Amino acid sequence: MAKRLWLEPALRVSAPCLGVACVVVLAAAIDSSAQAPSGANGTRDSFGYVVYDQSQPGCTYSFVDIRATGAPVSFTAPYRDPGLDPPADDDGGAAIALGAPLQFYGATVSQLMMSTNGYLATATSLDGDDGRDFSNDAPLPAVPGHTTSVSGQQIFGVAGRLMPYHDDLAAGGTGTAQQQYFPVCPRDSGTVTGEPCTVLQWSDWGFARGVPGTFSFQALLYHSSNAIAFQFAPLDPSGGASATVGIQDSEARVGLQYAANQSGAVPGGTSVCFYEPAFPLGGAVADVSLGVVNDEYLVQPGQQISYDVYVTNFGPSAVTGVVAAQTLPPQLSFAGDTCGGEFTDGSWAVGSLPPGGQTSCTVTLDVVGSSPTSVSVPLGASATEADPDAGNNSTAVVIAFQENGAAMIPTLGEAGLMIFATLLAALGALALRRSG
Repeated sequence: MAKRLWLEPALRVSAPCLGVACVVVLAAAIDSSAQAPSGANGTRDSFGYVVYDQSQPGCTYSFVDIRATGAPVSFTAPYRDPGLDPPADDDGGAAIALGAPLQFYGATVSQLMMSTNGYLATATSLDGDDGRDFSNDAPLPAVPGHTTSVSGQQIFGVAGRLMPYHDDLAAGGTGTAQQQYFPVCPRDSGTVTGEPCTVLQWSDWGFARGVPGTFSFQALLYHSSNAIAFQFAPLDPSGGASATVGIQDSEARVGLQYAANQSGAVPGGTSVCFYEPAFPLGGAVADVSLGVVNDEYLVQPGQQISYDVYVTNFGPSAVTGVVAAQTLPPQLSFAGDTCGGEFTDGSWAVGSLPPGGQTSCTVTLDVVGSSPTSVSVPLGASATEADPDAGNNSTAVVIAFQENGAAMIPTLGEAGLMIFATLLAALGALALRRSG
């Protein structure tokens, strides 16, 4: 039986295309869209996913071979003409229920369609994506689409895809596929230690177009950090000459490509890792900021002063173990606060804050002494996660003393104005990124 051909819209022809001529047309199209992986390492898409390979510490190559331990995957497809269409192990799909949800481009994914052609689709059933798309797309993002010259019905696949090795593949009598969930993943994601993962593997797969040789590859989906890793061991001798490796969202508006149609781009021993912004490579990173409104006062003994302390997490990761602290000079004593008396001993256990999260506390102090020079109340915030920008973690309230009878004058000093303006600008930028 002659191999059928689906073509991307730009390559469609008016008459059936069969045999050697089809292969020539496809080869020319692949070569013309070749995308080299050089410079892909460290690339970030507009959502915030960033891609690294095994050359970056943390994206280690450690093939988790599950062919002997994983549950077998059986491929099927709702064929339009079973008498003419290829068998399921050539162009077919399988519904995979994940052991735990995965956040993919901000959406919760609990099930994926696994294709014999080396990709995973975010469809909810095989009617949404039956796995038959053997014509890889490049550059990403790209709207998947293919037509069949055999069954005569146009089929469009779901745009949301993870593409470990999207090519025209087939089991060829030797290939198998497996899935396995691990409560603690045997391979570290490089961001969250000890998290669960799901492994999906194509074992001893080959090319549908008759090129000799078999190869194995896998996708690892991490359920705490939402990291994604593709691993290849061993791969075909071409190293990805006709395949696409990458990810894209459900609308094909945002995508991140590591390689496409480039010989030698993904040889055996390659790991390709995708990290979302909340869980970057190396572990969670957050930007904790502490600011005070009304940070300068003119006072005299016997008066009280109050100021508002704001603690903000500008992200990108959630932050835990946040503590704000202040140190009082002898001229001032603690009178109360609105955060449950947390500042009684000089520290406020804020706890956790999501990206963009903010909390505040009003602190009240008694003026119990005087000084010929100004005194300061230093305040600072710290957290468990790494904070690469320590410059906004601390500030100070400045107290100046005057003679008896003068009124207390709280002011928003230069430092307070700068902190307030920075806070508003950063929150505005965060809102714009989310709305975009």
